[in-house]
Amino acid sequence: MISHDAEDPTRTRVLWADPEPDAVEGHVQALRRAGFDVACVASLQELRAQSRNAFELIVLETAWPGEDGLAACQALADGEAAVLACSRAGSPLDCVASLEAGADDFVAASAHHVELTARARSLLRRRRASAPAEMLWRFNLSARRLTSPSGATVTLSSRCAALFAALCERQGVALPRAAIAARVYGTAEITSRAIDVAVARLRRKIDGCDGAGRFIRSVHAVGYLLEVDEGARLELQTAATGEARPRAGDLPRLVVRRG
Repeated sequence: MISHDAEDPTRTRVLWADPEPDAVEGHVQALRRAGFDVACVASLQELRAQSRNAFELIVLETAWPGEDGLAACQALADGEAAVLACSRAGSPLDCVASLEAGADDFVAASAHHVELTARARSLLRRRRASAPAEMLWRFNLSARRLTSPSGATVTLSSRCAALFAALCERQGVALPRAAIAARVYGTAEITSRAIDVAVARLRRKIDGCDGAGRFIRSVHAVGYLLEVDEGARLELQTAATGEARPRAGDLPRLVVRRG
């Protein structure tokens, strides 16, 4: 059974796995006082289920009655969370075995709360520092310019910019052709074929900016959606100064009048 303190999305989430939760309650409370959001599990089965969730740090007791804690450590080693192995035995051999099994660090369960908290913070700092830099794309609507993380740029026509901004506003959500017509052209009296041609033109144009055309996908019988690569982010800026649009609904309707 999992137990946790009140979840706060601004706090680092920690999962502590120990077959005797009462024995480590002091450590758990110390981490909570230090600002961590700590959940506890008392079986490796629960650990396997909960480790799929968004925890930044997993503290794992390596000695489990009738089960292989080091094998569990190996299974966690390739995951997103940092692994801090913990052992009530606390011998040098336990430390070596845990590190060989893929743990990022080791602490004896007999360590003082202050040491454990410091190790957790240090481990998280190292992990975050080694994480790849965010892949940030920027589209400046005023300048009609798309900039890739590498610095490559492409400037769009007014119509392509309006279409691209409409897709950016609803990233990850399929935008029906009728909605695109109303949003970009100011009227629903635009054929589906005309929308398809406009999207194809936009794709070709932005593909010259580090292949950004791949971000626009067609959705059968619906329309189109824009979705950037995993780990990347596309920021829509609405002013020449580079001001990021704060909320999805803040942009005025993007209408390009036909001459």
